[in-house]
Amino acid sequence: MKSRRRFPFPYLLFVILLTGFLLMKSFFVKEVFEIQPRGDFVSKQTFDEEKNDFKTIGWLRVQGTSLDLPVVHSNEQNYNYPVGTKSYTWTSISDGKFHNAITIMGHNVYNLSATPKLTSDKFFRFEELMSFIYYDFAKENEYFQLTIGDNEYVYKIFAVTFLNGTDELYLPSGVDYDKNDMKYFVSYLKKRSFYRYNVAVSENDSVASLVTCTRFYGVDKHVQLYVTGRLLRTGEKMKNYKVYKNKNYEEIENILRGDLDEEENV
Repeated sequence: MKSRRRFPFPYLLFVILLTGFLLMKSFFVKEVFEIQPRGDFVSKQTFDEEKNDFKTIGWLRVQGTSLDLPVVHSNEQNYNYPVGTKSYTWTSISDGKFHNAITIMGHNVYNLSATPKLTSDKFFRFEELMSFIYYDFAKENEYFQLTIGDNEYVYKIFAVTFLNGTDELYLPSGVDYDKNDMKYFVSYLKKRSFYRYNVAVSENDSVASLVTCTRFYGVDKHVQLYVTGRLLRTGEKMKNYKVYKNKNYEEIENILRGDLDEEENV
């Protein structure tokens, strides 16, 4: 009669403890980005800068930066957003409601060189958005928060890219994309992104882009930086995801290493 093979008790105890640890870890995943409600900020913020009447329709926070700014819409027909003394970003959204394709823009005045700074006491607009051209920064900061009304929306970044004026003509228009527009938009930005994010995005998702101007390619180039994320899905936890450089990043690295004759920061 063959005897049954028995597992050593220490090995069995190790398996039980490891299984318990993994189960506990799955229930208590640490959130890497803390949501900070900004609904009260939106309701209390008023603007009357240089006689332009701005309506505050939301609030923006970006992980890893000091960007904690109102999102406004101009009530004037010319939609003029002057470089003034107040910190703000702006959007084409006028109704203060959530839409599935939001673009938020901001001025970059003091971070225009080919070697952008991560921070400065001069920065109070969208200058710090340029931090995303640095790989070490991008792989550690993958979320931004958009407050609209009393609701907090968190976006997971899936593309960082430079687009020129011609590139932007190929983007869908409006603040609500149908599935075909969304699928095209996501594919377009992913192909031009200089990082590859381990983030799935489909035509059923909602997206938001943070946009600012830059002279990274020179003073005579009309180029804008796009940092685009997709809305966190129901039940999805905020945790760090893999970010990789792709072949598009070689051009960025060449400029960072060798183009030292670009205009210095003002």
